[in-house]
Amino acid sequence: MEEQGLPERSRGLLARARDNSNFTNNDHSDLCHNLEKREEIFERHGKDKDKIELAQQEPDASDLEVKEHLPQDENDSDSEGSGLSEKEEEEEEKDSLSAFTSDDYRLFAEAYLNIKQKVTLPSGRVLEDILFQEGLAKKTHHLIHSFIVDERDDSVRLLFDPKDWTFITTEKPREVIQDDNDVMSMLKSYQELVSTAEIMEALKTRPTRLGESYVFSKDYELKWLLDSISKWVDLYNIQPNIFTVDGLTEYFWRSNIWGILDSLFYDLPNFILLGGESWGIESTKRRNQQKVKSGRKIGGSKGDGYLREFGPKKADWMSIEGAKQWDTEGIKYKRESSWKIGRQLHDILRSRMAEIDDKRAMSLTIYGFIFGGPTIQLHLLSTIGGATTVLHRREPLTVASSVEEFGNNVMILEFLLLVKKDIVQSTTRRTPVQDARKLFTGAPSTPPRSTRLSDVQVAHRTPTKRKMWEI
Repeated sequence: MEEQGLPERSRGLLARARDNSNFTNNDHSDLCHNLEKREEIFERHGKDKDKIELAQQEPDASDLEVKEHLPQDENDSDSEGSGLSEKEEEEEEKDSLSAFTSDDYRLFAEAYLNIKQKVTLPSGRVLEDILFQEGLAKKTHHLIHSFIVDERDDSVRLLFDPKDWTFITTEKPREVIQDDNDVMSMLKSYQELVSTAEIMEALKTRPTRLGESYVFSKDYELKWLLDSISKWVDLYNIQPNIFTVDGLTEYFWRSNIWGILDSLFYDLPNFILLGGESWGIESTKRRNQQKVKSGRKIGGSKGDGYLREFGPKKADWMSIEGAKQWDTEGIKYKRESSWKIGRQLHDILRSRMAEIDDKRAMSLTIYGFIFGGPTIQLHLLSTIGGATTVLHRREPLTVASSVEEFGNNVMILEFLLLVKKDIVQSTTRRTPVQDARKLFTGAPSTPPRSTRLSDVQVAHRTPTKRKMWEI
């Protein structure tokens, strides 16, 4: 990598960090000084260093291409402002993986130096050191600048030997089971039905729990399952066939198929799944903490849905992204299934970990869904310790195009119920029991917190929009 335009001293410091990871606080101070001097030179000559770097650098083969922007209003100088038009927001998303600038290198080095806990791999190498070295070699923004490992990113996998990679990507076991016998019985019975007539006949019989003895907090999941089957079976009577016709919108799929996600969490106290575009709470906090310019408050990452807690304080627990069709080779899927949802889940995980003890923090998993048409895919993010989080995925699930395969749909409903159960386990906060004697004597009621096993860092700042037409 050539650090285009960087002073020789800065290039040497970056090379030193890449080669042996012996990157000290003194080195960081020298690097910051050199970069600041460089900025002074650009300011003196009336040039924008970021635009020059963007024009000079070639994007990594492993990253998405930098997209050119059409002319923008000169007054819209704040790249992360919440007052952007819809078109401008789309353009900002297209440019999400833009060039890594001098300021980005400085902030990335600061985050690295702040890490107090690192992960030693079976080979003896240190995970965060390897990611830092590779991050310095990247010319464009990448998840590893936030110390996020995407298990399906081959460019990252090749940095490790097979034993280390298995260690990094092996998931922790999850103790989640379906323990409602009536739910299990209903799942089994509907998996065997292969026609709308059979399904409609079965729907005539409702469990006694859903009658006069119905208790919302205990019986709702059984009702949700029955309601979801009833909603989905009607899809096979619609003409034209929604699974073969072209031109259906994202809103159609969100409301007619994946709307069951909204109702899935009705019985979770103080939680609402917010459908439709909205700012993520955790990413909004991060962006406002990281912003350089003063003035208006800026918005966070805009998602298509968030599972949000409305308790003593608002908090997000899950995110959703949607599209009108499922296309794993398209730019939208590649961007959202890795870069966008990875950072959303990282922001959420870091905030939730800060609220719980070390043992629970190490087992915490944050979920996100991406759907396109009748297909949905679960994304999961957790920590393995140190500063690193790992992004996993499950295989995509598709609502059957023929009622003869309705058993597949029942399996999807069971899958969603299991995801919910794990989220419920994670959101159940345990209030520590206070010691009356210590309260009486004035001693601290809880012991000082020991060094955490995990040291997840704030996600790297969101890339700034570039006005390529000015270069």
